[in-house]
Amino acid sequence: MFFDDNSDFAYCKQWWTPCVAATLSFYLNLTPALSAGGLDSKAKVEDAVKTIEALMNAVIPTIAPQLHDLRQHTKLSK
Repeated sequence: MFFDDNSDFAYCKQWWTPCVAATLSFYLNLTPALSAGGLDSKAKVEDAVKTIEALMNAVIPTIAPQLHDLRQHTKLSK
């Protein structure tokens, strides 16, 4: 993902802030994958990713208005 115009870092940061704020609240769900040896276990990593994905899918409809600017100013890299 990249910004369509990254000439003003303050704007880019402003667009990402709601997304990062929502995501950070789920960091504890990554603990099993990040604990000692966790990244060595594909199953632990997949479980953690699935958990975060499910939580984000539940939250995104609620924070969609705050993500409008981020969606308008970013593009997926190919």
